[in-house]
Amino acid sequence: MKITVVIAAYNEPENIGLLTARLIAVLDDVYHSQWELIYVIDGTDGTLAAAQSFAARRPEIRILHNPYPRGLGSAFRKGFEAIAADTTIVVTMDADLNHQPEEIPKLVRALFGRGADIVVGSRKVSGSVTEGAPFWKRALSDMVNRLMRRMMRMPVSDQTSGYRAYRYEALRRIPFYNTGFAFLPEILMRAHSVGLRIVEEPIQFVFRTVGESKMKLLPTALSYFSLLASSLSWRSPPNGSPQTFGGREWDRHWLSLGNGRSRSLFGLGSSAVRRFIFQPAVRFFLDKYFSAEGIFFEMGCGTGESSAAVPRRSRHFVGLDFSAVALAQSRIAGPFDSRVCADICRLPLQPASIDGIWNLGVMEHFSTPELMQALREFRGVLKPGGIVVLFWPAEANASRWVLAPVEWLRSAIAGKQFRFFPDEISRLKSRGEGADILKSAGFDPLEVDFSIRTFFIHMVVIGRKP
Repeated sequence: MKITVVIAAYNEPENIGLLTARLIAVLDDVYHSQWELIYVIDGTDGTLAAAQSFAARRPEIRILHNPYPRGLGSAFRKGFEAIAADTTIVVTMDADLNHQPEEIPKLVRALFGRGADIVVGSRKVSGSVTEGAPFWKRALSDMVNRLMRRMMRMPVSDQTSGYRAYRYEALRRIPFYNTGFAFLPEILMRAHSVGLRIVEEPIQFVFRTVGESKMKLLPTALSYFSLLASSLSWRSPPNGSPQTFGGREWDRHWLSLGNGRSRSLFGLGSSAVRRFIFQPAVRFFLDKYFSAEGIFFEMGCGTGESSAAVPRRSRHFVGLDFSAVALAQSRIAGPFDSRVCADICRLPLQPASIDGIWNLGVMEHFSTPELMQALREFRGVLKPGGIVVLFWPAEANASRWVLAPVEWLRSAIAGKQFRFFPDEISRLKSRGEGADILKSAGFDPLEVDFSIRTFFIHMVVIGRKP
């Protein structure tokens, strides 16, 4: 097991030396040579020189430097990007000796002992001790934590604590965008929204005795409240099924198909098509192009029933959709290890963080500008060499031969337009069009299949990120 400690430091020349010495003592004693310390240092004060004096003697210490401060969130993002691939556990903490390095082993033990993905070193659970913190910081922290716990239904009392232990594989799955102090609660909110397990352990928090706090009251409070406002669109509600980004028409569509005994006739027919036609096709193409291990997203997963037969091997499957109804149903029918409620045109994922993307019956519902935006998002979050597999209906496909006359008849009887699906405005006219769209989005086309494998319903468009 290798542990990596990531610390962001700005204007901490009085604290960095003692902190580093205490960290080395703990890490050498407990983890021997299986550790690394990454400092992300902003500014040009004495902090950098003090850290470099330790790094010159200890190869386990790496220093990343920015001449100008860019915010706590930005610093940690840079540090996370530098973590070595063989890391098992990532610990984050403050550079001002608020957090006691001697408590690292306790957080790591809790990570394994309590089966967690994230352990928060908490100032707000039984057994914790807080010393010397000014009243305004305690008041702001208490208010923000109460609001977030109430509004987001988060199972964490101390969401603003920076003392944490993460499983590295879990940390890689958590996107965050805030560049300041608000990245701390944001990363927990997003972890909770994708189903990661978060627990708290009591810590001893000692407010700094030298140096100045970088947290300013007004900008920090504004950033927290801005985060709360924006997070309402991607939070997880109390029943565990994600909150929708929109997609009311799709919610109605999935409700109309029904679930289990309540399924409509059309829902039963759709389920049969997914099970007996699409499942074998999805299994064939995903097994052909996806590696046997990695992280793979179905973007616009619906119920996930079409993907239920894909062999798992060492793959981690994530279902992403903007319909809360579909994601709730995917818990029954889909193969997913976790779920994310989001818009494929605005993906809440880290760049170059996943190995493959697929979807079925999604792209035809978008206009050309929206298509290109979604494909650019796909390309951005895929690793180099990552694969995209799109099951994309053809303009003249077999399902339209069956459904179009029924839609026309029901529209004539009802006196208003009837559709089984929301409008399909971008069905593919040819294999060449599918390949050209991939090229325009920066992918290398690998194959465009239109055959009996999908009963001539979908073209299967496959590309690779260069």
